[in-house]
Amino acid sequence: MGTFVHFSQLCPSCDYSRKWESQPVAGSTPLGNLQMSAAIYFTGGSFSQVEKVCRAMNLQVFQSDTFRRHARMFLEPAINHKWKRDQQVLMERLRVRAAWRWRADEGGPAGTVREAGQLHPDAPEQQQRHRHPAHSGLSRKLKKLAKSKECLLVRRWLPSIRNHVYWSATTSTSAPEKVAKWKSLVNHIQNVHTHDDPLFPTCAHPNRVSVDPSKWFQPDSVALHKLKKLLLNKRILADVGKLSHDHQASSLERFHRLVCHFAPKNVAFPFVGVLCRLYLAAMHFNEDAERHKERSSEVTAEPQQSEPKPKYVSELMKLLFEEVFKEPSTYVDELKRIPVPADLSPV
Repeated sequence: MGTFVHFSQLCPSCDYSRKWESQPVAGSTPLGNLQMSAAIYFTGGSFSQVEKVCRAMNLQVFQSDTFRRHARMFLEPAINHKWKRDQQVLMERLRVRAAWRWRADEGGPAGTVREAGQLHPDAPEQQQRHRHPAHSGLSRKLKKLAKSKECLLVRRWLPSIRNHVYWSATTSTSAPEKVAKWKSLVNHIQNVHTHDDPLFPTCAHPNRVSVDPSKWFQPDSVALHKLKKLLLNKRILADVGKLSHDHQASSLERFHRLVCHFAPKNVAFPFVGVLCRLYLAAMHFNEDAERHKERSSEVTAEPQQSEPKPKYVSELMKLLFEEVFKEPSTYVDELKRIPVPADLSPV
């Protein structure tokens, strides 16, 4: 039955018998099948692609009808419940923060309270922002430089350089400060963390840096010379100074990419399916935002080694098997209370 196999053994001579099952079964549902469906759905995977891989390897797998039944009965109710619960926690945090600011201002207006970088139901549509042409050009030139043999180290630093652009902008209040922080990168990549500019005399990260020389650029290297020429280009410095410290398009673009991953436009989903996939994209985005906030007070431009495992997937798995699967009706009813708009009439 899909990934599940059951053996019954009987000895005709002595009537000895035993049974063996490859995975636990609850009712009529093999839990390994459900776990596989959940892993595919929660990570934004495609069942049809997984099915093709399994068929190519002659691995038994359940049918798409089973995957859809799992989604309808268990997975989507779990996603919806976790989203609603997460939003309640977020809104409570915003309420406490607003109250704290109100008290701090002695009863004055709390202003616009916003949980930085996170998505919630009442958040207004983020305004469209543009990126400077020179910034986009720098990214292309850095990628090209990273392909040359003597500049392979640049490739390891690309994510950090990209992050440093936005960090320089969002942690500064003036154009000179943004430029000073941006220029400090040239020292940092050489493992030098003090700078001549009084606007940013030392790196903001803790004094925990690697002593491995292979991670840093050497002062007289060709790679450093070429990278420095790109980073300190006059046009780039001028554009860095103009970057907004309040609004950066990077987070919006990142969320749009996540939406395309979880709900690709070339696949037709029902309304609830699209909604749940948008919830997953937002959970992924919010977790990244929290991780970014935790790192922001200890900013460092060290190369990123690996992508951390999404915590929300583990939480969804726990919710699925410890709560939803045991009593699905409550969660299914909660999902059914979502108003589904009528289909669009053909033009």
